[in-house]
Formats: sequence, C-alpha cells, structure tokens
Amino acid sequence: YKRGVVLALPMGSKNSGGLHFWNATRSCCDFEKSGVDDSKYLMDLVKQISAKVSIDSKRIYFFGHSNGGFMSYTVACNNSEKIAAIVNLDGASFADMEMCGAKKSVSVLQINGTADELIHIEGGDVFDDPKQPYSSVKAETGKWAQIDGCVGMPVMSKKKFNYESVLAGSETTKAKYKCPKGVDVEMWTIAGGAHLPKINTAFTTAVFDFLLAHKK
Repeated sequence: YKRGVVLALPMGSKNSGGLHFWNATRSCCDFEKSGVDDSKYLMDLVKQISAKVSIDSKRIYFFGHSNGGFMSYTVACNNSEKIAAIVNLDGASFADMEMCGAKKSVSVLQINGTADELIHIEGGDVFDDPKQPYSSVKAETGKWAQIDGCVGMPVMSKKKFNYESVLAGSETTKAKYKCPKGVDVEMWTIAGGAHLPKINTAFTTAVFDFLLAHKK
C-alpha cells in the first residue's frame, strides 16, 4: 500500500448460525453469551503482526463497521495507552459510556447515516430489543471528548463532502470538538445514508487521512 499501511482484516468468532460477531458490549453482539475476550484477541493480533512485519507502535489504528464499530470503541476503551485513533462507521458503544475506562487520549471519528435502519444517531436498542441498549452519538463522542480533554460543543464545517456514490451531490457534513493539539474527536453525518452506505474512494482516502494524522 502506497502509504505504508499494514492492513489486517480480522472477522471475529462464528456463532451457532455461522455468522461472525464481536463481543464488544453487553448489547452487541455476543448474543449466545460465549464470553470470548475480543479486546484481548485484537491486541494479541497486533503483537503477532508486529513480530512479523515492521509496525510503528505509535500508529495503531482500528476501523470497524456496525458490530465492528462497537468493537473499535471497546478495544480503545480497554487499551487507550496503545491505540492512536479509531473509526466507528454505523456502530455505537456502551449504553452507559461511564463503562469506558480509557485513561489516555484516543482520536475518534464517528460516522453515521441519518437513514440507518439498524443503528440510530439518537441511540436505541440493537434489533429493537430493550435488553440490548446502545448510546447516542452525542453521548459517545461527548465521553471521548471528555477523555481527550476537548472543550465546548462540536463545531460544524461549512463545507459538505461527497462520500456516498448512490446519493446525489455532497451529502456528508463534518463536526468536530475543540481538542488539544494532536487529538481529534469528529462526527461525520451522511444525510440519507443507510447502514451499508455505498462509500466511494474519496471516503476511503479521507478516513485514512484522519487516521494517519494521529499518533501517540
């Protein structure tokens, strides 16, 4: 890869129906209560990869979609001293964000679609099961802003971006907190975006730009 990125694509465990999942929070998505420690698994994977190829330990990143987004938050909450930045696409986090025990700053990019049929910006329940609650984008990013020492309310950019190839025009807005130098907490909102947005190369480039702008 031209930017010198080592990309790993772990899939999580399989449930009895053969579907992959991550055990990220009580609500998502270890529905059969296997108890697998995916946070440890992912950090062990980083160690294994680091033993085989040259990895910059100051540039450990996680990107996850849906359940993988939940997992990205959880692994960062548990390993904030090692992770530089994460991206959560159409996922959420703990129903109670106080369960995030991060002690060090981690840059966070939260991306959501306003028409997501599964994970809602204002929070809700996984598969509409009240036993499986998740927090709102405001609660999630607000907690990370607190952890990262950011202040005030998020500020919206004036520019819009074309990151979704099916929706017409520039559909994505960006908002970010005022954070200490080198740390960012951002929210990107895809107007009309579904749970599986048809992302384009501009989206991919922008996400890598965000990640690579941050290091421990």
